[in-house]
Amino acid sequence: MTQPANSQLFLRACNVTIGPPGGVGTLLSGYDVSFDIKKSVKKEPNSCHLKVWDLSTTTRMQVESSPVPNSSSVPVACIISAGYVGAMSTIFSGQLRSAQTVQDAENQITEITSGDGDQAIGQSRLTVAFTQGSTATQNLNKILLALGVGQGNLPTAQTLVGANPAIAQMFSLGGVFKGSASDIMDDFCRSSGMEWSVQDGALQILPLGGALPGNAIFIDSSHGMEESPTVDTKGILAVTTRLIPGIKPGCLIVVSGKYQSGAYRVRSCNYVGSTREKEWSIKIEADLYSPK
Repeated sequence: MTQPANSQLFLRACNVTIGPPGGVGTLLSGYDVSFDIKKSVKKEPNSCHLKVWDLSTTTRMQVESSPVPNSSSVPVACIISAGYVGAMSTIFSGQLRSAQTVQDAENQITEITSGDGDQAIGQSRLTVAFTQGSTATQNLNKILLALGVGQGNLPTAQTLVGANPAIAQMFSLGGVFKGSASDIMDDFCRSSGMEWSVQDGALQILPLGGALPGNAIFIDSSHGMEESPTVDTKGILAVTTRLIPGIKPGCLIVVSGKYQSGAYRVRSCNYVGSTREKEWSIKIEADLYSPK
């Protein structure tokens, strides 16, 4: 991926949309905002804490009256695209958890919390019979249906399990599985040498330690790096960059620093930004990547 040089990374841009999936949402554009978004390749729900300053009365009431998620309500989407003019990407797509407005000395601040994968990971239940002779790819589809998320990179996962005869026939004797759909997906992936998460409302499955396909994103002091990378005693790299489009859990980055360099797989991202303050960055944790 071609990366913009630092001189191109100063014209900040951010759009927030809140509304029903597939419907006409409320676009919060032109307001001061701050966000703190945490995403990981692990199955825990991703989270977002968003603040918007001085919404109009009509818009504020629309946002605050949006239903909180429950078994009978239609989920309310919260989508944040951010980056720089001409170089934006979606950094969060989830479901509204809560919205309320507080008053400080000068401003009204609407605080919005959202989660990505809350229902799929914490609430979805599954009772399914894997029939004798069924394939792993067929049963993976059943688990995904119970999770209630988008298919994401399901075709890639199907190819992975189908290419390994032992995995493909793992459930050939059949069986009945009942309980948390996320726990059953855990068991499936563990037995298949894979890991899964929900990313922007869709399934993401990778080989253990594997990365998303595509070109690595190059990062150095002239291409978005804000602080020199460090590596802890467990070999986990930490680096802070500007809000570079395309950096997300599971992607590959190539880091070139004074003391630490190499190819790494992003394991977590903390996107932090404010149109009122200086910060507009991604705090990345990543594992050294060795192609299988």
